[in-house]
Amino acid sequence: ANNREWKTMVLRNVRNAAEATGRLFAVSYNIAGNSIDDSVLNELKVDWMRLVDEERITQSNRYIRHGGLPVLRIFGIGFKTVNVANIGALAELIDWFQ
Repeated sequence: ANNREWKTMVLRNVRNAAEATGRLFAVSYNIAGNSIDDSVLNELKVDWMRLVDEERITQSNRYIRHGGLPVLRIFGIGFKTVNVANIGALAELIDWFQ
């Protein structure tokens, strides 16, 4: 994962700032403009599990929720510029996140 440590540090800072100021935050992955294969889809899932299990990001009372569930944005799904090798795997990933 590119710059994972740096991105995690930024997310920790965002969480701390949100908790200190009463603002809300959520995670967003950006897949726009990329070719997406099964390994990229799996990496999203693994990273989200790491953020939930190790960073405990959704345990923050400032993490955005909808209907009681944590919100996650995957920017680029459905874009013409995103080449998805296996649309079925993408649908399964969406189902898994839900």
